Amino acid sequence: MTDVITFATSLPPRGCSPNQSCHWSEKYTAKRDYREEVWVDARIALEERNSARTRSPRGTPFGSARLSLTFGTQTCRGDEKYHPTDPDNALASWKAGLDALCDAGLIEDDSHEHLEIGEIEIDPGCYGVTVTLERIEE
Repeated sequence: MTDVITFATSLPPRGCSPNQSCHWSEKYTAKRDYREEVWVDARIALEERNSARTRSPRGTPFGSARLSLTFGTQTCRGDEKYHPTDPDNALASWKAGLDALCDAGLIEDDSHEHLEIGEIEIDPGCYGVTVTLERIEE
């Protein structure tokens, strides 16, 4: 049986994009706030997973995991969200979200030893970011 956690969160703010030029304090605030938002969504997903399972200790992070992200580009007109156009920049804009997964206890850290990057997709018909973490058997 494959151990998978999937949850949805919002698109990162424009300040999280590596291509966004703004004052450093705006970037810092955007990254901090987005990290906290993803942390909340990740903790909710982890608690739902743990309440459905009886064999797994609560809060145990995946030893090694594969991360796949689907970025939607549908948003409200005039919002301040980042609208990714290519997978490389989308992943770079999601670094604060990656840090939040570590903070939330879903993964040990984001080094290559513990995390493999799976598919990064841009889906113009979706909203937000769909995050999928799959345990990699060692």
